[in-house]
Amino acid sequence: EFEKSDPEKANQIYLNGLVKFPNSPELLGSYALFLQNIRKNYDQAERYFLRALEADPKHANNLGNYALFLQEIRKDYGQAERHFLRALEADPKHANNLGNYARFLHVIRKDYDQAGPYYQRALEADPKQATTLGNYAVFLKNIRKDYDQAERYFQRALDADPNRANTLGNYAGFILAIKQQDKGWEFFNRSEKLAEDPSLKLELQFYTYAHHKDKQSRNNAFEAIQLALFDDIRSPNFDLSANVERAIADGHPEPKFLAQLATVISDEAKIETLDSFDVWKNSIKP
Repeated sequence: EFEKSDPEKANQIYLNGLVKFPNSPELLGSYALFLQNIRKNYDQAERYFLRALEADPKHANNLGNYALFLQEIRKDYGQAERHFLRALEADPKHANNLGNYARFLHVIRKDYDQAGPYYQRALEADPKQATTLGNYAVFLKNIRKDYDQAERYFQRALDADPNRANTLGNYAGFILAIKQQDKGWEFFNRSEKLAEDPSLKLELQFYTYAHHKDKQSRNNAFEAIQLALFDDIRSPNFDLSANVERAIADGHPEPKFLAQLATVISDEAKIETLDSFDVWKNSIKP
């Protein structure tokens, strides 16, 4: 929180610390994360990740964090996987690295047979890791289609962290897709109040456009979705198919457009593919 509220002061504290301890892998790795997440200075962040790994090539935290950086920022999936494996060689029971590698196998590699056991290993290492519990719930919902198990893991994730916006939003989408409207909107509202991530906000707007019975609410959500898409906001690899199916079954007024919109939001199709739909062509664009 301090890093967010006063980033300049936090930056100076890091630099002062590095003058005294220039080869501390913990300090170098923490500063790399600060540069990545707070300053959004990715080139500098990478330089400090590499310095941290020079100081200790077997530091499991730094290896795992750099693997995530390579995955999410550089999109260098080969190098990301190599660093995940180095991290797990350094510490085979590191819960965060196991969970992040499971998600990498699930979302990036689509190696579902490998992903499942890594999720389970991560949760054996830390049964109350909210992020991994939530990601595994999504895996069970989207990939295994095991909705009873998915719901149990969503509930475990929310028991572990009741205020994690992503879990609340994902659970809301799940509940809305299985047609429990009142319960779904309850979790939707909790997620919306906490949501900061633009991708999550986009997903929540899609749920409103897909499922809300009030026409004005759907129209407002449509406008918000359009603005987000023209700002190049997406939710890559996020599976909205169950919500599309439910919305169409419930009589959504634009079923074909809704299905195509979901593929654009998940970054599987270009935004230009929406131009063939009147609802999109006739709307006000930025």
